[in-house]
Amino acid sequence: LLCGEKEKLDSLLEAYKTTKLPQLAEALAADTINLASDKTCRIRSLTQETVSEFSKVAREVVNAELIQSEINHVLHRAAQVYQTNVDADHTYFFSFFAAERAALELWEDSVGDCLYDEINRSINELTELYLNSLNKLQKQNWRRRVEL
Repeated sequence: LLCGEKEKLDSLLEAYKTTKLPQLAEALAADTINLASDKTCRIRSLTQETVSEFSKVAREVVNAELIQSEINHVLHRAAQVYQTNVDADHTYFFSFFAAERAALELWEDSVGDCLYDEINRSINELTELYLNSLNKLQKQNWRRRVEL
Protein backbone atom coordinates (compact mmCIF):
# COMPACT_ATOMS: atom_id res chain seq x y z
CA LEU A 1 0.00 0.00 0.00
CA LEU A 2 2.74 2.44 0.98
CA CYS A 3 4.84 1.64 -2.09
CA GLY A 4 1.82 2.23 -4.30
CA GLU A 5 1.22 5.61 -2.67
CA LYS A 6 4.89 6.50 -3.13
CA GLU A 7 4.77 5.57 -6.82
CA LYS A 8 1.60 7.63 -7.24
CA LEU A 9 3.20 10.62 -5.52
CA ASP A 10 6.40 10.22 -7.56
CA SER A 11 4.44 10.25 -10.82
CA LEU A 12 2.45 13.31 -9.74
CA LEU A 13 5.63 15.11 -8.74
CA GLU A 14 7.36 14.24 -12.00
CA ALA A 15 4.34 15.46 -13.99
CA TYR A 16 4.36 18.70 -12.00
CA LYS A 17 8.08 19.23 -12.52
CA THR A 18 7.84 18.46 -16.24
CA THR A 19 5.06 20.97 -16.84
CA LYS A 20 5.51 23.69 -14.23
CA LEU A 21 9.27 24.09 -13.76
CA PRO A 22 9.92 25.15 -17.39
CA GLN A 23 7.00 27.59 -17.22
CA LEU A 24 8.29 29.03 -13.96
CA ALA A 25 11.83 29.33 -15.34
CA GLU A 26 10.60 31.14 -18.46
CA ALA A 27 8.48 33.53 -16.41
CA LEU A 28 11.35 34.29 -14.04
CA ALA A 29 13.74 34.80 -16.97
CA ALA A 30 11.29 37.17 -18.67
CA ASP A 31 10.95 39.14 -15.43
CA THR A 32 14.72 39.29 -15.09
CA ILE A 33 15.05 40.60 -18.65
CA ASN A 34 12.39 43.24 -17.98
CA LEU A 35 14.04 44.28 -14.72
CA ALA A 36 17.53 44.22 -16.17
CA SER A 37 16.64 46.32 -19.21
CA ASP A 38 17.25 50.04 -19.23
CA LYS A 39 15.70 52.59 -21.61
CA THR A 40 18.00 51.54 -24.47
CA CYS A 41 17.14 47.83 -23.92
CA ARG A 42 20.66 47.01 -22.80
CA ILE A 43 20.76 43.98 -20.55
CA ARG A 44 22.96 44.15 -17.52
CA SER A 45 24.82 41.12 -16.29
CA LEU A 46 23.18 39.32 -13.42
CA THR A 47 24.73 40.06 -10.09
CA GLN A 48 25.20 37.39 -7.47
CA GLU A 49 22.51 39.14 -5.45
CA THR A 50 20.02 38.70 -8.32
CA VAL A 51 20.88 35.03 -8.67
CA SER A 52 20.58 34.58 -4.90
CA GLU A 53 17.21 36.31 -4.88
CA PHE A 54 16.05 34.07 -7.73
CA SER A 55 17.21 30.98 -5.86
CA LYS A 56 15.40 32.14 -2.73
CA VAL A 57 12.13 32.75 -4.58
CA ALA A 58 12.43 29.50 -6.53
CA ARG A 59 13.13 27.56 -3.35
CA GLU A 60 10.09 29.10 -1.66
CA VAL A 61 7.83 28.24 -4.61
CA VAL A 62 9.05 24.66 -4.87
CA ASN A 63 9.03 24.20 -1.09
CA ALA A 64 5.45 25.41 -0.79
CA GLU A 65 4.17 23.11 -3.55
CA LEU A 66 6.08 20.01 -2.44
CA ILE A 67 5.42 20.51 1.25
CA GLN A 68 1.69 20.99 0.67
CA SER A 69 1.62 17.81 -1.40
CA GLU A 70 3.51 15.87 1.27
CA ILE A 71 1.32 17.24 4.06
CA ASN A 72 -1.81 16.17 2.21
CA HIS A 73 -0.33 12.74 1.58
CA VAL A 74 0.78 12.26 5.20
CA LEU A 75 -2.59 13.39 6.54
CA HIS A 76 -4.40 11.07 4.15
CA ARG A 77 -2.18 8.16 5.15
CA ALA A 78 -2.58 8.98 8.85
CA ALA A 79 -6.36 9.01 8.44
CA GLN A 80 -6.20 5.61 6.75
CA VAL A 81 -4.02 4.21 9.52
CA TYR A 82 -6.32 5.65 12.16
CA GLN A 83 -9.42 4.22 10.49
CA THR A 84 -7.76 0.82 10.22
CA ASN A 85 -6.85 0.92 13.88
CA VAL A 86 -10.32 2.03 14.97
CA ASP A 87 -11.84 -0.88 13.09
CA ALA A 88 -9.38 -3.36 14.58
CA ASP A 89 -10.17 -5.67 17.46
CA HIS A 90 -9.96 -3.68 20.70
CA THR A 91 -7.83 -6.30 22.45
CA TYR A 92 -5.08 -5.74 19.89
CA PHE A 93 -5.77 -2.08 19.32
CA PHE A 94 -3.02 -0.59 21.46
CA SER A 95 -0.26 -2.89 20.25
CA PHE A 96 -1.20 -2.33 16.59
CA PHE A 97 -1.55 1.39 17.13
CA ALA A 98 1.89 1.68 18.73
CA ALA A 99 3.48 -0.38 15.96
CA GLU A 100 1.67 1.60 13.25
CA ARG A 101 2.61 4.88 14.90
CA ALA A 102 6.27 3.87 15.07
CA ALA A 103 6.17 2.77 11.42
CA LEU A 104 4.44 6.01 10.46
CA GLU A 105 7.05 8.08 12.30
CA LEU A 106 9.86 6.24 10.54
CA TRP A 107 8.08 6.70 7.23
CA GLU A 108 7.57 10.40 7.99
CA ASP A 109 11.31 10.81 8.68
CA SER A 110 12.10 9.04 5.43
CA VAL A 111 9.64 11.26 3.56
CA GLY A 112 11.26 14.34 5.09
CA ASP A 113 14.69 13.24 3.90
CA CYS A 114 13.38 12.42 0.43
CA LEU A 115 11.51 15.72 0.31
CA TYR A 116 14.66 17.64 1.20
CA ASP A 117 16.61 15.85 -1.54
CA GLU A 118 13.80 16.40 -4.06
CA ILE A 119 13.63 20.10 -3.22
CA ASN A 120 17.36 20.47 -3.80
CA ARG A 121 17.16 18.59 -7.11
CA SER A 122 14.19 20.72 -8.16
CA ILE A 123 16.01 23.93 -7.26
CA ASN A 124 19.01 22.84 -9.33
CA GLU A 125 16.77 21.88 -12.25
CA LEU A 126 14.83 25.14 -12.00
CA THR A 127 18.07 27.14 -11.86
CA GLU A 128 19.36 25.41 -14.99
CA LEU A 129 16.06 25.95 -16.83
CA TYR A 130 16.04 29.58 -15.71
CA LEU A 131 19.56 30.24 -16.96
CA ASN A 132 18.77 28.55 -20.29
CA SER A 133 15.60 30.62 -20.69
CA LEU A 134 17.46 33.77 -19.72
CA ASN A 135 20.20 33.10 -22.27
CA LYS A 136 17.59 32.42 -24.95
CA LEU A 137 15.76 35.66 -24.19
CA GLN A 138 19.02 37.62 -24.11
CA LYS A 139 20.00 36.25 -27.53
CA GLN A 140 16.56 37.11 -28.94
CA ASN A 141 16.80 40.61 -27.51
CA TRP A 142 20.33 41.03 -28.87
CA ARG A 143 19.24 39.88 -32.35
CA ARG A 144 16.37 42.37 -32.33
CA ARG A 145 18.76 45.20 -31.43
CA VAL A 146 21.21 44.15 -34.18
CA GLU A 147 18.42 43.99 -36.77
CA LEU A 148 17.33 47.53 -35.89
